[in-house]
Amino acid sequence: MNEREATLFFKTKTIIDNSLNDPIVLNAVDEYGYDAAEFDNGKRLLKEAEDSTQVKVEESAETKEIKAKVAEAHEKYFKEYSDNLKIARIVFRGNDKIATMLKLNGLRKRATDEATAEADLFYKVALNSNEILEGLKKHKRTREKLEKAYDLLKQFIALNNEMKIEKGDDYILTKEKNLKVEALERWYKDYEVIVKIALKDNPEQLKKLLP
Repeated sequence: MNEREATLFFKTKTIIDNSLNDPIVLNAVDEYGYDAAEFDNGKRLLKEAEDSTQVKVEESAETKEIKAKVAEAHEKYFKEYSDNLKIARIVFRGNDKIATMLKLNGLRKRATDEATAEADLFYKVALNSNEILEGLKKHKRTREKLEKAYDLLKQFIALNNEMKIEKGDDYILTKEKNLKVEALERWYKDYEVIVKIALKDNPEQLKKLLP
């Protein structure tokens, strides 16, 4: 919850409570349509805004947690992939066929879907080619080691997909929260105007309500 939202919630609760506990205020604003039903509406809007903000805070915490896990998983998989890629470039230097199959040439952009797809292709092709596996054995890149490295990539992909879902949920909750906060803010500002009109001849009462 940011400071603006916290202030709005506090001010709305205060003005509603102070109004409901003061017969003079209630009589004055009732003349302008602010009866028990309208105060119930204000309390409903306040609760919805507070609840949606709390849900958003919890969702943001989950998103932050999964982002940290994704970053850690990426670091692990990319380190192994980068090493295996460098070794493959040495082993198959001059072998254009295998270089093309494994996409050995060119730079790798660390945090992109394209780089992930290239790594996935590398392991799939390598693990299904006896010729490639035999060549990599020279530097002790065995099938078992490649499979373990591939598992790290799969773990990263799974976590990354989970993070994308979390980000989508977070975006939706942010929109919902903002709409509810805006609705509450409109109610508060409208009522503030009405209070100032209704109590314009009673400045002391107005001061108690809007210090």
